[in-house]
Amino acid sequence: MTNYNPSLILDHTLNQFYSQQDDVLTFIQFCQGLNLLRERTSHNDWVRFIKDMYLDHPLRDFIIQEPFTQHALFKSKDNGDSVLMDFIYSVDGLVQTPFTGYETARGKNLFNSLMSLSSCIGIRNARNMIERKIDYVLCHKKNSHFLSIPSGNLREIPNKKFDSQLFLSSIHALDWDEDALFRINKEFGLRGIKTHHITFMNFTKILKAFQPFNFIWSNGLLNNVKDTTAEELIQNLFNYLKPGGAFILTGFHPTHLLCGYLEVCCDWWPVYRDESQILRLVEKLPKEKIDNVKTYMDPTGTIVFLEIVKAS
Repeated sequence: MTNYNPSLILDHTLNQFYSQQDDVLTFIQFCQGLNLLRERTSHNDWVRFIKDMYLDHPLRDFIIQEPFTQHALFKSKDNGDSVLMDFIYSVDGLVQTPFTGYETARGKNLFNSLMSLSSCIGIRNARNMIERKIDYVLCHKKNSHFLSIPSGNLREIPNKKFDSQLFLSSIHALDWDEDALFRINKEFGLRGIKTHHITFMNFTKILKAFQPFNFIWSNGLLNNVKDTTAEELIQNLFNYLKPGGAFILTGFHPTHLLCGYLEVCCDWWPVYRDESQILRLVEKLPKEKIDNVKTYMDPTGTIVFLEIVKAS
């Protein structure tokens, strides 16, 4: 593995948490230590560290009282990450924090510290940046058509725009998490939003029933699929853009602060891509039909954006 005992990372972190000197600093140092260990080991040794050291270490029982980590670890594998994202978004007051009522006071303190880390800020940045893109389209194009996949709880929608339906024509929310679609219908009501339960088998069939879109966004889909699947999805979605329409995807950058933490403490194994790796996903798109392709990062370096504008 490495030339030092990785259990020292766990021992030191637990001691620091018990001292309650600075939970934010302890989280940062722990995450940095995990990322360094992750870089220096093979995948098999990394998995072995989790199974043989972390899962049997008292740090695991301590950290698991943090609500975000607990939800990530025990959420149904058949559902998406919509509630998990609401934990992160709630810090800005966008939604109510989805606490269960069984949290410990220490657990809530750990939650507040974890949510202040750069990776969580980056996830909130991504939502806000997409919201501004949607807001721009709503303000400049009448009868606009939007598509979100996976929609999650559709938190990117600028709620203030629902005071007037002047520019909004339709929003289609696609997700494989039926609970998330239920929450959309409950929270947004009859506001021009149509929800669709999808699988990879019926995805293209559902798309064929839609008219082309002015704006498509996919906040986090790239975290869940391998390259071949991502390329196919991008090609299908690009085909359903109107001329001049825009398409934005987001994904985790492979060096963000919580990379190791998500895998070790949350059993969450996203697919990470840097800007060059994301650009390779669009190489098969017809260049003559593309007006512009660009990638960029959120200010924290957590989220990579891929933005495509279809030629008019």
